[in-house]
Amino acid sequence: EREYGCFYSETNETNQSIHLHDCCEILFCISGGKTFFIDNRIYEVSDGDVFVMNRYERHKIISDGSGEFKRFVLQIHPEFLCENSTSESNLSYCFDVRGENITHRLPMTEDEKKKLIHMFQKLSHEYRFGDDILKKSAVLEIIANVNRYFIEKNTHYTYHTNFKNTPLLIALDYINENYAENITLSDVAKML
Repeated sequence: EREYGCFYSETNETNQSIHLHDCCEILFCISGGKTFFIDNRIYEVSDGDVFVMNRYERHKIISDGSGEFKRFVLQIHPEFLCENSTSESNLSYCFDVRGENITHRLPMTEDEKKKLIHMFQKLSHEYRFGDDILKKSAVLEIIANVNRYFIEKNTHYTYHTNFKNTPLLIALDYINENYAENITLSDVAKML
C-alpha cells in the first residue's frame, strides 16, 4: 500500500541533487541542518525546524557538516491525505497552500519540538499486533499538528532571506524556470 513512509537518520550525507518525490514530505530537523533549498526559496535551518513540501516542489537540504544531522522524514501520498481528511480538516492544507507570503519552514518552540519527537518515536517501534493501526494514528496526529503549526506560523509571515549569494540565486531561478529542459552547466554559466 502506498500510504506513507517514515525514517530517522543521523548521517551527514544528504541527497546532493535537487529532487522531487511523488508524495508530500514533512522534514523535521532535530539538529545539524544548515541550508534548505525549496524551489526558488532558500531557508536557513535551525534545530527544531519543520519543513513541508508537496510533490511538485523541488528541494535539497545541506547539513552543516560539523556533526550529526538528526532528522525525521515523513513522506505521505496525496491519496492518503484525501482519504483521511474530513469536511472540517483538510490534511493537505499545509502542502497545498502556497504564495509569496507562505513559508515552508515552521520553527518549533522547545515544547512543540518535544511533542513532535514523541509523535515520531511512535512510528519506530517493532511490529506487534495492532501496530499498523497505532502507527497510522500517529501519522495522522503528526500531519494534523503540522497543519496547525503551518496555519499558526503563516499568520503574519513575510518571506525574506539573508542569503546573499546573488550568482547562486540567479542560477537557481534559471534552473527552476527551465527544469523540464536539458540544461547544461554552460547554459547556467551564460546566465551569470
